[in-house]
Amino acid sequence: MGVPRRQVVLAGLAAGLGTVLLGRAAVAGMAPPGGAAMVRIERFSVYGLSMATVELPLLVRSEAQWRAQLPALAYAVTRRGASEPAFSGRYLHNRQPGVYRCICCDTALFATDSQFDDGSGWLSFRQPISRYNVAESLGPDGNPNRLEVCCRRCQAHLGGVSADGPPPSHLHYRIDSVALHFIASPPY
Repeated sequence: MGVPRRQVVLAGLAAGLGTVLLGRAAVAGMAPPGGAAMVRIERFSVYGLSMATVELPLLVRSEAQWRAQLPALAYAVTRRGASEPAFSGRYLHNRQPGVYRCICCDTALFATDSQFDDGSGWLSFRQPISRYNVAESLGPDGNPNRLEVCCRRCQAHLGGVSADGPPPSHLHYRIDSVALHFIASPPY
């Protein structure tokens, strides 16, 4: 008998909650205990191949800096937890091989080989490119059946994850296109 899907999703919460909380404190202007918070990130090539894991400082910017860097909708989604309108995402029908990266800090987050079409109007993935690069936590509504997904490096809101996805993981990451930029893999 396997592990219930809800426990699989909640296990992800336990793995990333500490970093999310430290990151939220830093974003809110409170210094994390012991100075700058560090996060472990896995780096990837343009072909989606793992290159190394590295320790980097949590990327913290002021609201004014984020507003200057990001288009209005990208700011609303990544820094305020909004969602883009369904079926409006520029990558919704992308099937070109490559890697989706965070619009805020360029961390590799998802690969097209994990993408599937669920008909919901948002990008859907079976898994992130690396568990190091995303953090999951209870969203503002506190619903344990749907967790918020953030970039671990800069705490950008990306979307949500639930346990209603396809086998074998049964995980379903619904991600806003506007929170990402896509780098196509060059031909070999």
